[in-house]
Amino acid sequence: MIAQEFAEKNARKQGTEPVIFEIEGKNGRYIKEYSIYDYEEEVAFDRGTSYLVTDRYDAPDGSIIYIKMTEQ
Repeated sequence: MIAQEFAEKNARKQGTEPVIFEIEGKNGRYIKEYSIYDYEEEVAFDRGTSYLVTDRYDAPDGSIIYIKMTEQ
């Protein structure tokens, strides 16, 4: 999973814990055609978009924090 690899790599560089945000969106735009990861389903949201955090949980092995959000 690209998101997990990215989160882990950047967390190590910054000395922080890796976090993945899972967003249930309404108005995001797919940017797959502009991404270097053309097999990922990347979505961009407008600046100022509001989200509600609906859940937070750790991976079973404790290696990554997941935060679930819903676009408001």
